Amino acid sequence: MKLRWIVAGGVYLLGLVWNASAFTMPAYNRTSYVATVVEPVGDLYRYSYTVWNLSTPGLHGELGMVWPSIIGWEIPLNSPSDVWEVTFPATWNYRFLSADEYENLYGVPNPFNAPWVLQWYDAELSNPVNSEKMIVPEGFNAFFNDDEYEPYAEHFGFWSHLGPVDGPYAALWLDFFREIGDPPLPAGGTAGGTVPGIPYRRMPDSGASALMLMAIGLFGMGALRKLG
Repeated sequence: MKLRWIVAGGVYLLGLVWNASAFTMPAYNRTSYVATVVEPVGDLYRYSYTVWNLSTPGLHGELGMVWPSIIGWEIPLNSPSDVWEVTFPATWNYRFLSADEYENLYGVPNPFNAPWVLQWYDAELSNPVNSEKMIVPEGFNAFFNDDEYEPYAEHFGFWSHLGPVDGPYAALWLDFFREIGDPPLPAGGTAGGTVPGIPYRRMPDSGASALMLMAIGLFGMGALRKLG
């Protein structure tokens, strides 16, 4: 059923979008929150994060019922050496992306203008066999008889030698929108404090374009997976 969901979603979206670079997603209620626990241990710090999806689902024209879903989140870093023993929930993973790698992958600069980004992501999202575990709004699992992370996911974290300062994070939604917040990060990440939310409306290049088209189709056509 999941493969059918992916194919149907992509076909639907391609029917709506011909010039991808000019495509603009409608506004949705996307609300995330990152709860943080920082534990000093000698000269080191253990960071633990819980990511909440506080969005409200709703009807949006031809897309039908939309359930804004989080497929990843990311923070800025000066260097990957600033953190270690990175943890994540089941079916998720993490990666360090340099500024160039990030732009090559998504076709846009990272939202922090940071030299590095630590990104956690749903590692099963594009696998048509295994079940993905997105972070979904409350009510999603009952509506679809599913077993996603609702409405939060735990076990994100790492160790660092840097103390906490409020710094920006970006929640990555299924339509590739970035929503910015400001939990405590090791020395505030790179920029420190908050930065404006940045909806990336330009489509990524090459292979990433196909992935994003697929993701936006999934975003609006989740019912096909459960009802088809």
